[in-house]
Amino acid sequence: MNNPHLSKRTLKILQFIKDKHYPSINQIFDYLKTYDLVVSYRTFHRDLKKLRTDFGIEITYNRVHNGYFINKEESIDIPSFFRFLELVSLAELFSDGLRGDKKLMEYVHFDETPELKGIENLQPILIAIKQACKLSFTHYNYYKDTVKAYTISPLMVKEYLKRWYVIGVIEGTTELRIYGIDRLSEIQQGELTTVQKKDFQEELDKFKDIVGVRINETPKECIIIQTDQKHMRYLKSLPLHHSQVILDDKNPEAIKISYEIRPNYEFDTQILKMSSEVEVLEPIWYREHIKSKIEAIYKKYKA
Repeated sequence: MNNPHLSKRTLKILQFIKDKHYPSINQIFDYLKTYDLVVSYRTFHRDLKKLRTDFGIEITYNRVHNGYFINKEESIDIPSFFRFLELVSLAELFSDGLRGDKKLMEYVHFDETPELKGIENLQPILIAIKQACKLSFTHYNYYKDTVKAYTISPLMVKEYLKRWYVIGVIEGTTELRIYGIDRLSEIQQGELTTVQKKDFQEELDKFKDIVGVRINETPKECIIIQTDQKHMRYLKSLPLHHSQVILDDKNPEAIKISYEIRPNYEFDTQILKMSSEVEVLEPIWYREHIKSKIEAIYKKYKA
């Protein structure tokens, strides 16, 4: 990634193509003009090339529809990229607003949890991954209340609940470990690593099949839950997992939703968090698993 920066023009092009159905190049140009962004054909195609080479997003022209679309088969991890795009757009919104009105922040209330703690560590981690270098740091363990030095070959970063994690192989082992970047300090980039990402791809791919960052050996299952129409709208706007599919919404009081997932602690937490709004239907073992969690909670309050 030579320059991991997207101009305002490129962001607008990408968002417009995502939101519209095969927009033509003239429609794209007209849209850009509403933001006082004038672009030539040459610049437009240079933007598309940057999206492809720097971010792995392939924008393809469809002759039948005479327009452009995001080619998901040729692009990498579209949901993650648009999460990144959302963060960039939000930063742009506040940057533009603050230039025009210094009191803008008086009208904005953020969650008071320190979700951005350690975000400054993200850049050196990404650089080390891109350059295939080792990374040394000290890590604070919440549970053991200890600080320990590590050297890893970083392979991937992952976000969950507004926190970022780096996933890598500990030096001298074949062990894949996860570290919250908010608990890292004294980060130093080291020498080139000999660890090959492809050798751990099968394990890394498991992160696509879970909620959160805790991988277990539970095989991927089709989990089916039931909810009502009101809560379905919430889940539709904020899916628990990218595999979420609404199976049957004919009965507004008994809407079935499925997930192709490896159920883990974080998924349990999401199910329990919805309380009486949802019911696990299948598989039976997972229904019984959640039932046992509910019974344990009930026992704590029974007395």
